[in-house]
Parts: sequence; C-alpha cells; structure tokens
Amino acid sequence: MRILPLILLGFVAIGLQRGLDALMTVGTAQADLVMIVAAFAATCLPKAAGGAIAAGLLGLAYDLSGAGPVGLYAASLGLGGLAAGSLQANRWPRLLAAMLAGIAVSAVLVWLLSALRGAVGSDPAPPRMTFGGMAGTILLTGLLAAPLSAPLWKWRRYFVIEQPRF
Repeated sequence: MRILPLILLGFVAIGLQRGLDALMTVGTAQADLVMIVAAFAATCLPKAAGGAIAAGLLGLAYDLSGAGPVGLYAASLGLGGLAAGSLQANRWPRLLAAMLAGIAVSAVLVWLLSALRGAVGSDPAPPRMTFGGMAGTILLTGLLAAPLSAPLWKWRRYFVIEQPRF
C-alpha cells in the first residue's frame, strides 16, 4: 500500500502551500510546493498516464481547497505530471530533471489557462499571472525543488509504486 505516503505527502504540501502562501511569494512570483509534489508523484508511478492521473487528482484537491477555479490546477498539474512521468527517473539527476520538466509545464499551463479565463470572463487575471510572474514561479519552484529532490530521492523507496510481477 505505497499510495498512502503519496496521499499524505500531497495533503501536507497543500496545507503548507495554503498556510505559507504569503511567505513563499517574492513580488509576483510564488514558489509552489504542490507542483513539486505532483511532479514527484508522477515519477513514482510505473506508467506516464498513471502519473498524470495522480498529479491531476492532486491538482483537483488543491483546487477544492480554494486555490482557484476548479479544474485550473487539475488540468495543469495533470499535463505537468504527464511530462514528469514520461522521463525515466532512475537516478537522482533524472528525478530532478523530471520534476523541473513537470514544474515548467504546469506553471506555463496555469498561466495560459488563467490568461484565457481572464480574457473570456469578466474578472481580470491576478497580478501573479503575468509572464514575469510565471517565469518567476518556475524559477522559485525550481530552486526549491533542487534541494528537496535529494531527500525525496533518498526516501523514494517509500513512495515508488512498482509494477506487479507475475
């Protein structure tokens, strides 16, 4: 039952993100712990589609916590999880590369979907959803993911869901 540590890690990341939101913001950029955990969860599942589903469900849980409109983070983190899950993370540098790819794809999609929502809807996009805010979010989240990826690699055996051996 190795899915339970991933679920707990996801809920801890959502709680920390919602609680420490103001502390992790620099200007219009914001470090995003949920993107890091979604990319890590996507690398722990045996198939890329399973990683995308896990990351999408984590994004849906983050949306339901009041982070934004329902579906914004679910779609973005799901596609970011697909990018992270498609890279084979069998070594620590590859885990970091997979997490950074998932973070970049997720942040760009959050930015695009927010811009589309602001263009179509009546409410303007929040100020952190500018291009500079998106680039800063990728940079801050990547800088936070780099030191976190070493302990996550060390504890990876508690999270990795292996394919059944028949």
